[in-house]
This record gives sequence, structure tokens and C-alpha cells, in this order.
Amino acid sequence: KGNKVYEIEESGAEGEKSYSKVLYIENAQWFNTGFYTCTYNKDSGMAGSLPFVRKTENSEDASSSQIFIFVRDPVELFQEVSQQFHFVTDLNQPLVLDCGVTDPTIKVDLFANGMSKTQEQDVLWDPRTGFKVLLPSYEYSTSLSCTAYTSKVNQTRDLIVHFHITGSFTIMYITEYWTPVPYTKPSKYNLIAGENLTITCWVKVVQHSMVYMGFMYAKKGSDRFNESIPLRVNIDRYDNITHSMTVRNVQVSDSGLYTCNTTKDFRLYENSSVHIRVY
Repeated sequence: KGNKVYEIEESGAEGEKSYSKVLYIENAQWFNTGFYTCTYNKDSGMAGSLPFVRKTENSEDASSSQIFIFVRDPVELFQEVSQQFHFVTDLNQPLVLDCGVTDPTIKVDLFANGMSKTQEQDVLWDPRTGFKVLLPSYEYSTSLSCTAYTSKVNQTRDLIVHFHITGSFTIMYITEYWTPVPYTKPSKYNLIAGENLTITCWVKVVQHSMVYMGFMYAKKGSDRFNESIPLRVNIDRYDNITHSMTVRNVQVSDSGLYTCNTTKDFRLYENSSVHIRVY
């Protein structure tokens, strides 16, 4: 990625049982921000390292040591994405959202459906890992994003959270068989009459799944409202399906709830809504 990372092993004087390994990063960049862990192999008596352990807190194990390094960048405010999709299988377990930054002084806000959640009592912030939601609810599955601010740059990262609450499934099972939960985001939540509005909805499904996506809103069928043909893009074993709609020359009467839903096997599975206001 444009810089050099390498290790050098060192040992003590002859007869001494001391070893070390040094990790060098030349021309460190923003994507080098993260946890760095050094482990000691008790069996071989040698030091080793895991040079870039992202988003992992160190255990209280005497055979390992960990630090976190920030590499500031005036343009790249967020760390490299380590987890695009988040899964909730137990509402009693905290949800960690991947919004870690490259500079601990950067201000970051968390938004769900256009409403700030940063100051909520159950939302904690750690510049190394992002936001931790102690008691996640279904509102975090709709239009979720983090926005980072500096005096010169604003940057937003969209997040996708899938809720699948059941006592018998594991996370590995969910990644293969979750119901298609859509994620919806408008170009603006608040508009002035005469502007144009775009609402985008997308969902991640198992490859080749037959899923129908559609929008529901009060003025469906009006000439000013146009819906695109869903676009399917394959990524590994999964397909990302994107569906969008545009509203030309919005009017005050267009204010209201716009819902994207997914249907599979003629059954309505999940929906995601945004509330639009026109002034």
C-alpha cells in the first residue's frame, strides 16, 4: 500500500536467554492505524508478532503485549474498514460499530435515521474502535452512519446492521441464512420545495437468492416519482442488491414516510423507513 513493513529479530549476548523482535513501518500511513500485538511463544522461547491486529483488545495474558497506534491524516479521518456488516443476535450484548478514527482528537457523531445518538446514555465512544451501543435496538438497523469532523473536512461512513434474534443460531449460521434486511438512505432528510430527492435502498443476500425489493409511499404512481430497476452485484458468496427512487421538484405535500421492503417467496420479510420533510 505504498509503505514498507518488516520485522527484525534480535537476541541477547551469548549465554543469555533474551530475545526481541522489532516491527518497522516506513512512511507510515493512515491505514496503519490499529492495534499491534507482540506475543511470546513459550514453547520455542522466541518472541513473535502479529503485526496488524485490527479491532482486537488484548487479553490479560502475560505472554502478549499490545499497543494502539494512531497515524494522523488530514483527509482520511476514519480507519480502514474492518467490518462493513454488523450482526445482532442478542439484544443484551453490546453492538460495536466500526467508526474508529486516525486521530483521537477528531469529533465523531453517530446517527440513526437522521437523529443523533452520540449523547445517548447507552452509547459509548472509543476513538480506537468506534461506538459501543450497550443496549442495541431495531432503530439501529435504519439509515445508520458515523460522521467525523475536523476544521477542514467532514467525512461520513455508512453502516449496515442486521438483526436476527434467535437462541439457536450462531453468527456463522446467520451470515449464510439471514433474512434480507434492507438499508435505506435518502440524499437529504430535509428539503426545500423544488429540490430533487433520491432515496437508495440496498440489501445483502446469499448469492442467487430470489428477492423482490419495492418502495411504499403515499404518492406511489405519481409522474414525479420514478423507481429504478434493482441492480445486483456479486461480492464473494453474496449479492448486494440496490434499488433507488427519485422525486423531481419535491413539494411540501411529499413530506412523510418512505419505506423500502424485501419480499421472498411471496412473504414480506423486513422493511426500512425514512421520514422526509419538505419546507
